[in-house]
Amino acid sequence: MNKKEDTTALLPDGTRFPFWEKENIFDREIHVDGTRGKKGEGDGSAANPFFSVQEAAEAARRNLQRVGQAQEGRDVPGEDGQL
Repeated sequence: MNKKEDTTALLPDGTRFPFWEKENIFDREIHVDGTRGKKGEGDGSAANPFFSVQEAAEAARRNLQRVGQAQEGRDVPGEDGQL
């Protein structure tokens, strides 16, 4: 069985368009449970879920900011504020 080539990324001269977007890599699941989670105490793991979606979103945003700063080569403080 032959695979068809995706031609949507081909330029008029036949070369492939050099996409600049990076592929998203999802390496963590964040768990939320309004009955088992304890407000302000969850870490997002299956064993210790966040209490609310808002807590999970705030934790994800903090993590994205840390990753972005690390990729820029800046010192990134930990959760306790220490470098």
